[in-house]
Amino acid sequence: MTRKRILYFDILNILACFGVICLHQNGIVHWYDIHTAPFKQSFIFEVVFFWTVPIFFMLNGATLFDYRSRYSTKEFLLQRAKRVLIPFLFSVF
Repeated sequence: MTRKRILYFDILNILACFGVICLHQNGIVHWYDIHTAPFKQSFIFEVVFFWTVPIFFMLNGATLFDYRSRYSTKEFLLQRAKRVLIPFLFSVF
């Protein structure tokens, strides 16, 4: 069964990836004094791209709607464990 692509999901995913990369490179906000210009600039940057993390959660939920029509819950959990749990364990150890 081929899955139908939803264009605006793809666009949101691309924008959210870019935003998360911008958030990860913006470590200044956690180290500078709050009264300095670099802190204020990085804080604005942080606020502008804050929406990206919730977008990832919403896209994840939206793409998992009606997963039972494609496979069973057991199959879903096994596939999810392979995709998420195994790489996570390798990254921790």
